[in-house]
Amino acid sequence: MSILVVGLNHDNAPLSIRESLAFEREERKQLILKLKNIFGIHECVILTTCNRVEIYALTEKEFLQVGENILKKSLCEKAGADSYLVAGALYVKREHEAVRHLFRVVCGLDSMIIGETQILGQVKQAFFESMETGGTGPVFNRLFKQAITMAKKAHTETAISEQPVSVGYAAVQLLQQQCGSLAEKKVAVLGAGAMGQLAIKHLIAAGCTDLFLVNRTFKKAIAVAEQFSGTACQFDQRLAVIKEIDILVCAAETDHFLIEYEEMANIIRTRKKRPLHIVDLGVPRNVDLSVSSIANVYLFDVDHLNGIVQFNVQQRRDVARKITDMIAKDVASFYSWIHLLEVNPVISELKKKSVQIQEEAFRQIENKLPSLSEREKRVIYKYAKMIASQMTHQPVIKMKEILAETSGSKREEYLQLFTRLFTSEKSEEEPRNPFGDGALKELFQETGS
Repeated sequence: MSILVVGLNHDNAPLSIRESLAFEREERKQLILKLKNIFGIHECVILTTCNRVEIYALTEKEFLQVGENILKKSLCEKAGADSYLVAGALYVKREHEAVRHLFRVVCGLDSMIIGETQILGQVKQAFFESMETGGTGPVFNRLFKQAITMAKKAHTETAISEQPVSVGYAAVQLLQQQCGSLAEKKVAVLGAGAMGQLAIKHLIAAGCTDLFLVNRTFKKAIAVAEQFSGTACQFDQRLAVIKEIDILVCAAETDHFLIEYEEMANIIRTRKKRPLHIVDLGVPRNVDLSVSSIANVYLFDVDHLNGIVQFNVQQRRDVARKITDMIAKDVASFYSWIHLLEVNPVISELKKKSVQIQEEAFRQIENKLPSLSEREKRVIYKYAKMIASQMTHQPVIKMKEILAETSGSKREEYLQLFTRLFTSEKSEEEPRNPFGDGALKELFQETGS
């Protein structure tokens, strides 16, 4: 089996390209099911955030190149007219590199702002969504749970997340650079989801006290506004609110503009040249980009946040190196498990043969010594079982050690040798399936799946 990731992020694709790959929840589910039904693709997870879109897949080794092409095609089809731009920005990572990449992503080392913690929740959500849809199996259940656990440990044991540096924090830093103190500013936040609430927390920390919250679901707007001592507003009141405020932060999930050019142009005419600063955190954008051409409107999007947070950069890089070492150990641990999973059928066959020999020996003893008492039979059976177990113990230990110490074609040679030595002719004729029923049952018990 091989692990593959195809995607793009803020480093190699501007917002104009990334927003063409903004998947709705139902679209992600449908694509997961579609990919799972393709021969050779066994598991998949789709990760979409404002800064990245990635598809992780588990494929047959012989199907790796075909699987890569299918994932690329799926993303290009989603992009529509921008497919050629998406195709030019896509990166591909395979095997160890793909696993290492996932660990770096979930730890925040591959983020626009190194060490940010929001990505951890986003990866967790993507994994659970795929698991609920039926997109994951034993390998990705193990991989993603291990990556999420490792990221939590990394943030707990290092200082990388001591300072708040999420995208929401960077947005507030940008506003402070542009507007000075925010204490006297009237601020509206459009969107009551996780990103909007995070932005509100940082706005309050920066001194904002006059906050309006606009949301398409008014009930949620009320609940969040009460939590932060703000004022809840109906969605259809958003234009009236904009007339009164100094700052607008947009963080709604949408596939169309919530603020159009003509609407904003009409509002600005009534504001008597008062400047309006807008930070659009939406991907796709919440605000029509042409709004930036209106006088006294200053529009910023997530790509403007790239150079905002510069403090503690060196400290974060030092800590990132420590986390990189932690990642290397976890990647090695994951592949040790994969290698053992591959040899499990051989071990099972060896133990099965051992039990068969034990049972046959005991049957012959019973035939030769029919006068044995029940107690004598139990004693003989116990020691026969012990001998059989001891005979297989050392070969099993050595097989695991050898496979853990080798890689590539050499490891495959050893695996084939062990298969020839310890499996029956019937087993050799059948295709080796490292993810057989026994291994699956054992893993599901281990992961709680």
